[in-house]
Amino acid sequence: WLAFWQGRTGTTNLARIEMKSLLLRESRAGLKAAILGNSQAHRQLNDQLLNQIFTTNLHTSELHWPGSRAYDIYLVHHNLDPAAAQLIICYVSEMIFYQDGPVDSVPVFFDFQNLPDLKKFNLAPNVSGRDLGYGLLGDVLPAFYLRDAVSQRLLGLGLVNIRQRSYAETSGDNPDAAAKWALSFRANAASAFEKSAFACFAQDCADRRQQLVIIAGQLNPLVSRRLDPALRTDMMSFLHELQQRFPNLHLIENAPWQEVSEYTDLTHVNAERRAAFTRFVAGQLQAILLTNAAPPASMDAGRRLPTTATTP
Repeated sequence: WLAFWQGRTGTTNLARIEMKSLLLRESRAGLKAAILGNSQAHRQLNDQLLNQIFTTNLHTSELHWPGSRAYDIYLVHHNLDPAAAQLIICYVSEMIFYQDGPVDSVPVFFDFQNLPDLKKFNLAPNVSGRDLGYGLLGDVLPAFYLRDAVSQRLLGLGLVNIRQRSYAETSGDNPDAAAKWALSFRANAASAFEKSAFACFAQDCADRRQQLVIIAGQLNPLVSRRLDPALRTDMMSFLHELQQRFPNLHLIENAPWQEVSEYTDLTHVNAERRAAFTRFVAGQLQAILLTNAAPPASMDAGRRLPTTATTP
């Protein structure tokens, strides 16, 4: 995978996730965590800063997939080695459940093991047959699975980065752009599908004996103030239901409010706010997880995990 490394901003998403997943699996830290979600997870949480805070007690790796919604998170987690992490950290906002759009990770991560999803989630109305076919073809032909990484390495970033540019959630940071984008958020059959996928993701974490941390986040207030308040109510009600169902699920819902001035666009915060938010999450992890995290199924059930960390 190092052959596909083209710098921090030029490497394809697939190569980045594959490399970071391998490094996470090989880490010798007492406790390991994977951060999942869309680019908001990346811009809200700095895994390098978390690793500095917790030193050897916790190693985190950020494995976001741009444009992810709930089913994308489910697929990325499905493809993650169960032994790679004992903690799964997921940053969610209304766009995970209610934003209209394609399921972007399907052409990459959908494989033959996911075929039962066709019936379980009734995928046909929510995912195109072409995307499903691409995913299955990549599962049997490694060269097809690597198509974007190989093309970018051979042809350069400018010629093959059209798909990555399409993952950008927004291109503007003004009230007009916010009002237009807010119209794409709605509760409907597609949002029900996404919530069903997220519930199965939580179930998979429980089956793998992974502690799941869900951070109830936000969008730029320019957008969130234009959304139907019922969407937020519905999202929090759904997350509380999951919290009741799964003892391994920890819901962080007291995240500090982020102002318009702290955003660089409609979804992503600036570097200063990112560092502050990362330190807030570090404190939450120290308080609610490090004494409760269970070892993965492959480990000795009697082993105790580290319970101390550098104070954030």
